[in-house]
Amino acid sequence: MTSRADFHDAEIHCRQAEEADTVALGVLVLEALPDSPSADVEVLEFPSDPQVLGEDLLMGAMETQGALLMVAEVDGGLAALARTTPRDLVHARHVADVQILVHPEARGEGLATRLLEAIGREARQGGLRKLALRITDEDRALMGAAARAGWSLERREQFALRRGERLHHVEVWARHLTDDAAHAS
Repeated sequence: MTSRADFHDAEIHCRQAEEADTVALGVLVLEALPDSPSADVEVLEFPSDPQVLGEDLLMGAMETQGALLMVAEVDGGLAALARTTPRDLVHARHVADVQILVHPEARGEGLATRLLEAIGREARQGGLRKLALRITDEDRALMGAAARAGWSLERREQFALRRGERLHHVEVWARHLTDDAAHAS
């Protein structure tokens, strides 16, 4: 991982995850998830072997129609990931939920904003019309990243997420990709 002082000179590249990323994906999740404010799962719910976890993430993205798994690479190492999960209901399959994780050492460096922009472009090309991102009330950094990436607050959900013993309010942010296509023409 690039040190914080070196981020301003680092080369940042957002791309779709690939098989060569398997172990790095698993390590990233295991290191970033425990203190990620908006994560809706606990690290105990995942395999502790980075290889197995990375394989699960990649297979899930490959086997699910409309799913994306993108990474932010900083100087050749994975520093963040974003994943889309299309909704199951027939009338909502044009919508995908987004989860994002940024390594603790890379937070505050604009990676979430870059990934949210990139995943919006890829999702639109894949035929999705809307992305939704659930952000806990305490995750001001991710709210700022979503706003900078063109997302907007859609609704607030009271006591919608339990992390340990604590209930959190959640803001649902959305990116309407059909609006993007209209502005691009």
